[in-house]
Amino acid sequence: MMSEIELRQLSYFTAVAESLSFGKAAKALHISQPPLSRQVRRLEKSIGAVLLNRSSKGVTLTSAGALFFMESQGILRRLENAAKVARRAERGELGNLTAGCSRYLDIVLRRFLSGSGPESLPPLQLHFESIPSAEQVGLLRQHSLDAGIVRLPLPETDHLTVNILCREPIVAMVARTHPLASRRHVSLHDLSNTPAVILGRRSIALRYDTIHRICDEASLRTEVLTSPDAVIDLLDSVRRSSKVALVPSSMRYARLEGVTFLSIEEKYASIGIGLLYRRDDPSPVLSRFLASVHRFPSDFLYRDNLSQKHSLRRTKCSTG
Repeated sequence: MMSEIELRQLSYFTAVAESLSFGKAAKALHISQPPLSRQVRRLEKSIGAVLLNRSSKGVTLTSAGALFFMESQGILRRLENAAKVARRAERGELGNLTAGCSRYLDIVLRRFLSGSGPESLPPLQLHFESIPSAEQVGLLRQHSLDAGIVRLPLPETDHLTVNILCREPIVAMVARTHPLASRRHVSLHDLSNTPAVILGRRSIALRYDTIHRICDEASLRTEVLTSPDAVIDLLDSVRRSSKVALVPSSMRYARLEGVTFLSIEEKYASIGIGLLYRRDDPSPVLSRFLASVHRFPSDFLYRDNLSQKHSLRRTKCSTG
């Protein structure tokens, strides 16, 4: 029976029920009255119930017609809503997207997207997963991720697209008891007589070369940590000595106890941040996400670096 009911018939019946006049309904629908009457008759035959009382005095709804009218209105509203949802999905305004993100960068990215205007980030179900940059390459190829926010450089990225978003400053992490801890920023020259501790290639293969090069160009004396717990050892080494560690600025969000972060004046002390995705992915949701993220200002992480430092200083002052 349902297969015999046409959407057109529901629309025609609803128009008659609203105006209680075939003439007015026909005029509103821009059709003549006879075909309108025939379609309503066919609808009544299909469902097996009389919906309208017809007389020389006009048209009224039967009890069955009144209930059917309410249901029909709901069906038509739901169909219209479904059409709107489909159109929004086609434009990439609705849907789910899972993005890998190097640790702490997801916090920075969320702050940018939430504060860059109501049209920047559509109402997507956006999920960020903290995943090392190198691992995101394989996950994207397996379609386990839709996109990735990665620190550069990356290993082989065949069949994937990498777009440069910005550069993330390298900052100096020192103990709060360090002689330089009260400084707002330092130059690499200021650190030339300070032993620098860095993680070995096995721990941070993608960033090792960049950070090692920065230390080498600044003539910093470096100690490389390669233990299984190298990150913990790095933090302990800085806390318990006068050593300095060069780390990405977003590491400030770790809220590590006993250390502070100093901005570095040299602009070349930075790491590239890229947007990684499958070049053949036709998803409208991905396209909309890429358009939003591509608005990321190239110096945003530098601004975030400064604002985060001021925020940490205010927190320190307010807590005594």
